[in-house]
Amino acid sequence: MRKFVRIPEESTMGRTIGGRKKFFYFWIKFFEKLFGKAPLQPDAIEFDHVRKVLVVQHDRNPVQTLTATPLLRAVESRFPEAEITVLAWETGCEFLLHNPSVDKLVCASGRLRGWKLGELVRLFRAVRGPFDLAISLNISAHSLLFDLLLRFSRARVILGSENEVFPGCARNFFYDLSAPAVEGARPQSERYLDLVRYVGVEPRERAETLYLSEEEKRFALEFLYENELAPDDLLVLLHVNSELETRRWPLPRFVKVARYLSDNHDAKILVSSYPDQGHLSREFCSGLPFPAVQTDGLGLRELAAVLNWCSVLVGHPSVVTHLAAGVGTPLVAIFSHLAPNVWLPVGERFKAVRRLDGDTTKIDEMQVLREVESLLQAFPKTTGSRVASFDISDRALKDYLDTYEPLSD
Repeated sequence: MRKFVRIPEESTMGRTIGGRKKFFYFWIKFFEKLFGKAPLQPDAIEFDHVRKVLVVQHDRNPVQTLTATPLLRAVESRFPEAEITVLAWETGCEFLLHNPSVDKLVCASGRLRGWKLGELVRLFRAVRGPFDLAISLNISAHSLLFDLLLRFSRARVILGSENEVFPGCARNFFYDLSAPAVEGARPQSERYLDLVRYVGVEPRERAETLYLSEEEKRFALEFLYENELAPDDLLVLLHVNSELETRRWPLPRFVKVARYLSDNHDAKILVSSYPDQGHLSREFCSGLPFPAVQTDGLGLRELAAVLNWCSVLVGHPSVVTHLAAGVGTPLVAIFSHLAPNVWLPVGERFKAVRRLDGDTTKIDEMQVLREVESLLQAFPKTTGSRVASFDISDRALKDYLDTYEPLSD
């Protein structure tokens, strides 16, 4: 009997993907010949009469939008009379609402495959200048569509990074100025600032910022009061989730941190996790001898408004970490594989705990609590806190934690 062997679909898929790549390369080379610009040097550009600026964020990750906010402040400071327009994906646009450095916000919605012609026309019209200066934030991602929008914005000068060059190209040919990449690991916010440093703009501040409306601040107060909390309480939010379970700090250790802060500082505990991981918050709460407030039902801006009243955040590096940094809340981030010198927000209010091998299960509560205590001492919320007089030596912490009942990790 003859045996038939079915050719796997992956083989056809591979040929299709290869065809798509060839199609993409064809158009890239076509655009390079049609729109390619000769590279310029910063001293060849006159920046004294900049009145309209376009900033384009290529990355969909909302964290990247927050880490780019120092650049927006630097641009506003250098060109105080300029109108600044920002084009970004909808996943990051909400974090630029109420930002005084942004005069006009243009959001690209959804995925490209679902777009209709009307969406493209809307975007082209929204960024149709002319602009005196356009800045491409192609630090961690590079969109051909957004480069085309930059090209048709009628910007007199386009500044971008030499990073993320399209395949088959020697340089980012849409840009007049390509800022060189600075060697070595650097915070994401600094990598964005390197773009404008290339043209002589030196930032005065380096902190990420998220601006809340008065309505959002009132919402946070109402949320606290509804949960029998007060803004004068020492509030601590624990973000207990990580994107990968294997990189998650064990829940029982979060529980120990919460019990310690409650017993020694009369802290009120709030907890958050990702929307699809609400069981982690419930499991965390079940391990406490006192009630904790769950925030899983809040939107990201609502959570930021609540964080605005918190004394400290403890959790894994995530968008929540950068929300806290954006509103100035001190934080301790428990890192696994990510590099703190890249992903920890810049500032003395923000601390990282990490092992060289990236194994979070080997990070004990003492390491985290030492950082929490140092932040509470450096940035006390109320004069009545017992932080200043409490012994935070290793022995004191260990003796105290040993009084808890054993908890399984």
